[in-house]
Amino acid sequence: MLETDVDWKTVPPPDPPDEPRLRNGHQVDDATEPSTWEPVDLGPYLRGEIQPITPVVGACRTDGKRLLYPGLEHAVIAHTGAGKTWFALACAVPELLNGNTIAYLHFEESTAASTVERLKRIGLDDDMIQRQVLFVAPSKPARAEWLIPLTAAKPSLVIIDGVNEAMVLHGQKIDLEGWSSVRRRIVVPFKEIGAAVLECDHLPLSADPLRGDAYGTVHKGNVIDGARFALVRKKRFGRGRRGAAHLYATKDRPGFLGADATDDDGDNIYLGTMVVDDSPQAGPNFLTLYAPKSTPGEVSGPVRGPTSELGDIVFDVIAALPDQSVKSTDLLYAAVRAAGHQYMDKAIRDAAADLMIADRLVEVSGKRGAKGYQVAATTPAHHSTPARDEADSDHADDPGA
Repeated sequence: MLETDVDWKTVPPPDPPDEPRLRNGHQVDDATEPSTWEPVDLGPYLRGEIQPITPVVGACRTDGKRLLYPGLEHAVIAHTGAGKTWFALACAVPELLNGNTIAYLHFEESTAASTVERLKRIGLDDDMIQRQVLFVAPSKPARAEWLIPLTAAKPSLVIIDGVNEAMVLHGQKIDLEGWSSVRRRIVVPFKEIGAAVLECDHLPLSADPLRGDAYGTVHKGNVIDGARFALVRKKRFGRGRRGAAHLYATKDRPGFLGADATDDDGDNIYLGTMVVDDSPQAGPNFLTLYAPKSTPGEVSGPVRGPTSELGDIVFDVIAALPDQSVKSTDLLYAAVRAAGHQYMDKAIRDAAADLMIADRLVEVSGKRGAKGYQVAATTPAHHSTPARDEADSDHADDPGA
């Protein structure tokens, strides 16, 4: 919601300083609360009774690894159109499939139409969406009592879509003090009940996703105690298209995401490639977060990347054909097998799709609407991971993809 859309005459005043706050989903009075300046009992930590928090919530990669930490705060930052909302829904889907409730606080859309359409397109049924998704489109500043029904539902994940719009709605400037005030109102109460919180935030147009911070204040990134993610778009998302974006962790305070991941420039962690496939030839996997290669020659989980052995085989087979192209996927399957290689059709199709993401193949049209592949006019001279390909570029969006 834009500032000009707010009818300030109908907006209640902000909570006064002495109004009870929420603590673990209940109203509390500061007079009965600890000061938070008491020394912490370190015994449970030393005895191993309190274990480190690991990422067991949110998006699930093709190798089974999860990306969010329960009870901690996360953010995904990217330019417009890079897939922030798709990533948020990729985090929501595993929670819903596991029977958990999620809360979606959308400050940029006044209805649930787009969110529901996306969830249905991913493949979730109406009953699951109705029972487990708490969608809220606030038009008034949050009050403590209004959050109680949401915290009482014990969502495992809370998505806050539109951070700057939330600050404007609460009458705050987009600066350090403004975010601190809004964060205490709509982030902290959910963290206190153990929910993972994911904020979707914009980047300035001139900012590099891997080196910039969210629009408005670096304080947004400083207070994150979970992970901050960045999306770099490689193929444009849209209806009837196969969009893709590389996913990085630019901050991982607990440190578990980077244990088996690929570094980029020594600082950021390449976590994989998110693909939203709405193309006519799309298979059943509409939204997929592919794991990166772990070591040369192998990949994490069942998905083969663009530099895998199968990817190189598919590329070489197409490159050896007339015009370096194949006019349909069926002809591609036949050509790969004629070359003496036995792979499942889906594995060949996935390898070809990954080669497109790596800009080694382009899609071409065949007879009667069939889709095929052709060697790209400018093919990378070396095989490298998507993280390295992206690190070598200027990280700009690719509107012509």
